[in-house]
Amino acid sequence: MKIITLVPVKNEGWILRFSLKNFSIFSDEIIILDDNSNDNLYEIVKEYPKVKVIPFVTKETFVDMSLRRNILLKEGRRSGGTNFVFLDADEIFSDNFSRNLRKNIASMRQGETLCLPWVFIEQDGGDLCFNSKEKSGHKDFIFYDDELSVFKKQFLSEDRTPGNHLHKIYIPFEKGYVLHFQKLAQKRNQLKQAWYRCNEMLKGDRSAKRINAVYHHSKESSILSKELLKDDFTTSNFNMITQNTGYDFYIHQIADLFRQKNITFFEPLDIWHIPELRELFINEVGRDPKVKMFPIWLLFLNNIKNKIKNAIL
Repeated sequence: MKIITLVPVKNEGWILRFSLKNFSIFSDEIIILDDNSNDNLYEIVKEYPKVKVIPFVTKETFVDMSLRRNILLKEGRRSGGTNFVFLDADEIFSDNFSRNLRKNIASMRQGETLCLPWVFIEQDGGDLCFNSKEKSGHKDFIFYDDELSVFKKQFLSEDRTPGNHLHKIYIPFEKGYVLHFQKLAQKRNQLKQAWYRCNEMLKGDRSAKRINAVYHHSKESSILSKELLKDDFTTSNFNMITQNTGYDFYIHQIADLFRQKNITFFEPLDIWHIPELRELFINEVGRDPKVKMFPIWLLFLNNIKNKIKNAIL
């Protein structure tokens, strides 16, 4: 068994030391696909001997995350991996799962996917917490390689593991989960989600209303029914995270998109709560933007439908 963690990275220096320390607990090797980062990536990876960095050099019109996952998968196979872990730089496994990962995946067979609850962490005063109702929502993160499967072409919101996902194993929350920290760097997160929305609008596969519905969760707070996070790894290493940094890149990228296409083209998107973007729109157009949204009650019902679907699966 050779466990390789495969991570796409672009300017993730704010959290990379923290996540690489977690990945090093269970990984035989960590492969990073660097998407032209201009932060301190290479300084950080020198501290972690299991890390190998490969550059992303493919030209593309739109951000294609499935392409990135396939490049990582190919490189992982070259390195002799048998079990692949697909995490982003702002995600880690809970301490209890990290330290027992080999035992947890020992019974997996080729082609099987392992799914864990995906929990968004927020800071409430001095406490780290999450929505206690999120415990039932699973996402695929680990794949026992069948040496054949690849990621289907998907622009954004891609699957984490390749294949047809017919053979899934679900880990209960008590045995482990994935902590997602994007909401800690709130400014960065909001701009990143806005950048995703703009790219989706340019590609034209979804209407503005549909795009806004898909990304609606990024504006929601998860701490209305909060549960305090009790995770030994996070508690002891939380000071490694530098919050609310590294977001200038997204401002520049979005401004470039506004220059390529008239800014009013993006007007229906729910991105104007971000002061820098709102100021750009008002300065150019001379009025407030008008966003197109599905009714709140419809978003609420769709959220319930998705939770029921996850519970059934």
